[in-house]
Amino acid sequence: AVEYASTPRVFATATASKVAGLTSQNLADFYAGKDEAWPDGTKVRLMLRPIGDSDSETIKSLSPSMRAAVSAAEQRKGMAFTVTDQEAATAIEKVPGALGPTTLALLQSEKRALKALALDGVVPSAQTLANGSYPLHKQLLIVTGPKTPSEAHAFAAFVRSAAGRQVLQQTGHWVK
Repeated sequence: AVEYASTPRVFATATASKVAGLTSQNLADFYAGKDEAWPDGTKVRLMLRPIGDSDSETIKSLSPSMRAAVSAAEQRKGMAFTVTDQEAATAIEKVPGALGPTTLALLQSEKRALKALALDGVVPSAQTLANGSYPLHKQLLIVTGPKTPSEAHAFAAFVRSAAGRQVLQQTGHWVK
C-alpha cells in the first residue's frame, strides 16, 4: 500500500444553496438534532455514512461534541444512510436541504452539482489541507500485490508520474 495523495473530507450541499460555510457548532447542532433548518428555513436532511465507516469516524474526531452528536444521529429513527461515496454524493445532490460528507476530489473529478462548505471559516482545498488549516482529510492509497495485473501497475506508475500528479492536483488532491 502506497499513499499517492490526500484530499479534504468536506461537508457538501447542493450548489443552489446560499450557505457557504458552517461552524463546528452548527454541525454538532445539526447532527444532534438541536437545529434542523438552514438559515432560509429549509429542513436540513443529513446524509449519514454507515456506523464505523471512515467518514463517520473522521467526523466524530472533530471534537467530543461531534462524537456525541454523530452517535446520536446514527441512532435516530428515519435517518438516511448512504454506503458508497457516489451514493452519498447523488443523495446530497437530489434530496432538498441535504448535507453530508464527501471529498473535494470526488466533487471536482466527477463535476458534481455540489459545493464544499467552509468549516470554521476555512475553505477546503489542497492548499489549506497542506498548510494544516483545514482539519479533515482522506488518505488515498494504491494497493498492489503479487497477483496485481501489469495494467494496474502501469496505472499506478502513471498516478505517481508528473502527468498523473498534475491531474491529481487539478482535482482537489494534495500530492506530497
